[in-house]
Amino acid sequence: MGVFPYDCIECGGGYYRCGRGEDCEDYPNCEGSQFCWENESYVLHNGKWINTSYDGYGRHESIEGKIYVPTELFYDDGEHIEICNSCILCGSCYRKNKDKYTIKCIKQTKGKYVAKKPDGSFKRKGPPYPANECCGQDKEGNDGLMYKSVKNKKGVCTWKKIAKKKSPKKKPAKKSPKKKPAKKSPKKKPANKDKAKEKLDKQLIDKTLKLMSWVKKNGYDQKVIINLVKNN
Repeated sequence: MGVFPYDCIECGGGYYRCGRGEDCEDYPNCEGSQFCWENESYVLHNGKWINTSYDGYGRHESIEGKIYVPTELFYDDGEHIEICNSCILCGSCYRKNKDKYTIKCIKQTKGKYVAKKPDGSFKRKGPPYPANECCGQDKEGNDGLMYKSVKNKKGVCTWKKIAKKKSPKKKPAKKSPKKKPAKKSPKKKPANKDKAKEKLDKQLIDKTLKLMSWVKKNGYDQKVIINLVKNN
């Protein structure tokens, strides 16, 4: 297999422009060819752009000696690290468009972001993300609660716990006042009965008076006569 340029997602790579500059025999009139790749490259792996150099055979080697190979050329031999086919930039393209390709708010998997206590719980309660790279965003914390990255007066973002919205308490229904039982009006005695009794009492008195007058004239014992009237 011969040498060939890599595909840069920004400029296309060596087939579309000369990345060798003055090292190219056809400089400055070269418009790209099989050998005109830019030696310095950047590859995307695990959410980070890694500075590498290209060897002409599909391999991008980092300063640490790690070798990254795009999927279309990858073979698992334990020495190479697979990257996606569209995860390569020329060194100059990366620097010119750094803001465009800088990946922010990446979940961290090492260091203080995921450090644990002896009991296995996280030391850090907030999200495992750099707050300054996630300004304005909501993320779940290591404690399972939601946080928001908020900028302070100095322009520095920090994680602030999002307060849970309290559901409005339902007001207890007002109890309707118990109706007092209506007072029973005293039963009125029939007017006719009262009048009849009054009439009888008057008649009795009249008779008694007459009888007493008669007894007095005729010399009878008044007490005996009164008892007779009462009993009758």
